[in-house]
Amino acid sequence: MSSNKRIKNTLLSLSDLPLTIRRTQPTKPSVDPTTSKPFELIQIKRKINRCANCGGQLKDGTNPYLLNDLNQRMCLRHKDNDYVWIKGQNYWKQTFDKKQFHVYRICLVGCNPTFNFESVRIGIPYTLNAVQLQSLKGRLNPSP
Repeated sequence: MSSNKRIKNTLLSLSDLPLTIRRTQPTKPSVDPTTSKPFELIQIKRKINRCANCGGQLKDGTNPYLLNDLNQRMCLRHKDNDYVWIKGQNYWKQTFDKKQFHVYRICLVGCNPTFNFESVRIGIPYTLNAVQLQSLKGRLNPSP
């Protein structure tokens, strides 16, 4: 009986516990996709390395079975609105910046549901051959 009394006396109420406020990053604000700027097929250079939708390496592609020179040398770029977390000041800053995507429709429609494959501009310094053009069309066209 005396041990039960000791347990009851040592129990704390919730008001006796210290309150810890944890500062966490608020959720990222949503943005509407920009439709006024076209998508552009470009060469993968310098710091261009990650897909803005899936986060994967651009040169690796999204599917290892469909990997070809289109993945290893080219990606799609689009200038779009986004938010960037400014850690030192604890707020989301709106930006209008270039984003790169895999040359696959699934990566494009994730961020831009209204993507139109016919509006893609080709911004590479050489001409694509018929096989490359057909492959590009097959990856970006919603209906085969």
